[in-house]
Amino acid sequence: MVELQTISIGLAALSFILAVTYYTFNMRHARETRQAQLFKQLASEIFSKEMLRARHQIQTANTHVDRVVAFKDLKSVFIKNGSNNQYLK
Repeated sequence: MVELQTISIGLAALSFILAVTYYTFNMRHARETRQAQLFKQLASEIFSKEMLRARHQIQTANTHVDRVVAFKDLKSVFIKNGSNNQYLK
């Protein structure tokens, strides 16, 4: 016959296994929820009117290509910029 102590130990082990399983699933769900909240916050910040306006200003400022000059070598860069570099000699 099965003793009362054996049943008690079995129930304790089963409850421990169930508790660990529940805790694991609960933590996984909480992590996924935090990730979704973070994604929503980042997306709302990235696509806010303020951020879009700033991004537009940066993109329009970078379209001025009149400053782009092709150089043959490092020496021509220093000469063009008027730098007195010791390595030019």
